[in-house]
Amino acid sequence: MTREEFKAIPKRDWKEDITDVYGVYILPSGRKHESGWAIMDFVAVKKDGNKIGFGDCCDDIVLEGSHFRIDCDHPSRLLHIWNRYGFTVKSGLSSISLVENDRRPRWKREY
Repeated sequence: MTREEFKAIPKRDWKEDITDVYGVYILPSGRKHESGWAIMDFVAVKKDGNKIGFGDCCDDIVLEGSHFRIDCDHPSRLLHIWNRYGFTVKSGLSSISLVENDRRPRWKREY
């Protein structure tokens, strides 16, 4: 996909968590956050291939898990964060958290 095609993907409400995500593309917005850092927009790619745009106020990304990778898409030249185990995107006021899925069997998880 081109950068323009990524930018054309409709954005969802920033407060909603997105589950079953396997990749997130980072799109520079060209806008400045009140913190002084640039605002980023994003496109999440779900396991089923659906793409969801989100962002509008984020200047920070938190990676929660040890299996995240980053590469650079061609031809868009956008950075792409991915994880083969999948993750959930959680929104904060000016940051997003990418939280790796728990890969332990259900009976071994602590509640």
